Amino acid sequence: MLPVPRTWTEADYAVILDADFTPDEQDSLWAIDELMSRPSMEEAFVLSSSLQSELITALDGVLGAQGWTVEEPYEGTGRACRGIYEKLPRHTVTTRASTDTVLDDAQWESAAAVFAAFASAHGYVVSSSFGDLTHNHSVTFYAPDLSDISLVSRQDADGRAYTVLSMDSPCYFNEEDRATTRTYGVPLPSSWAAMYPTSPLSPREFRLYGRDDVW
Repeated sequence: MLPVPRTWTEADYAVILDADFTPDEQDSLWAIDELMSRPSMEEAFVLSSSLQSELITALDGVLGAQGWTVEEPYEGTGRACRGIYEKLPRHTVTTRASTDTVLDDAQWESAAAVFAAFASAHGYVVSSSFGDLTHNHSVTFYAPDLSDISLVSRQDADGRAYTVLSMDSPCYFNEEDRATTRTYGVPLPSSWAAMYPTSPLSPREFRLYGRDDVW
């Protein structure tokens, strides 16, 4: 009997995205479907930049133009790709923007309200704050898929001031991973047997797992 993807939902993310979670073949088949239902990493670069621009515009709307230095988005394999994705190709996208000024308490209160509204509108549901003191503020919002956004505004003991906005994406396949998966059903057909020695799947059967409504 051929293996079928195990059924996981967003409610299970706390378990399956834990660093100690070890995926079996059914888990990896689920993860493939999940990643194929998302944009590619290349598309995520554009999406992440767009979200960053949206948030900067909203912050400048209440703070005035802050003169953000916007870095080029870059690829990583962040914590959103751990757990159930660990045996697959995986990629995340990080964006950062910064200024060389610190927000005063009134500015921070306004910025934090805008930031929280943005987070809620885009599916970030859990927040944490650290060092919520004058000239030392930070807040991070997390989504169930372990993507996160954070806003930090501080003045260090040496007088260096900065405000940093960063966004770390969910996990993605890149375009090459997606093309291989569309052809073979899995992104690593040559190493599947090594990862799962008892698998009854053959390369011809991999393609059976393509979900027509997603892929």
